[in-house]
Amino acid sequence: MREELILRITLVLGLRPGELFALRWNDVEGYSVRLDEATVDGKVYQTLKTKQSRGYVALPASLRTSLAQWKAIQKPTSENDFIFPNTRGGVHRLDNYRADVLRPALNRVAEETGIRGIDFRACRRTCATHLSQYGGVKEVQAHLRHYGATTTLEVYIQEIPDAVRRAVEELDAVLTSVVPETEDDKTS
Repeated sequence: MREELILRITLVLGLRPGELFALRWNDVEGYSVRLDEATVDGKVYQTLKTKQSRGYVALPASLRTSLAQWKAIQKPTSENDFIFPNTRGGVHRLDNYRADVLRPALNRVAEETGIRGIDFRACRRTCATHLSQYGGVKEVQAHLRHYGATTTLEVYIQEIPDAVRRAVEELDAVLTSVVPETEDDKTS
């Protein structure tokens, strides 16, 4: 469940790996996630990649549910605990996670599906590309917390054929089996 949740958060929220692994339970605030720390080398820093990186991202219903389930399994002793801790309860070293967990898993996926080149950057670009189908460049820029729309357009949003987009939507529907909530659901 942990790796699936990490992948879903990366794809849907478009987080950088240093932001993802620095997330603590107290960063989950209702319908959003606060981003105020990052890690690279197994240490937590109060600075993120850019000034615009600090902020909040929307947290959809299916991820709120999955995080609640993960919290029940993980049983953190404090709201300050990391959501995805290493075996000692601390923050992951990104190079260790990539080598020990991510690379072997992605090699299996590549062997089974022929899909190669998946990494955290590819997930962030996938997030941007799919979000652009439902919102404008400014919305995608805000979600990814880019300084300017140029980076969002030139680097992150990729043009994809409609057939691929539909296939990804179907896959997501199968994986989540959750209907997105409406504004009416939030007020009731």
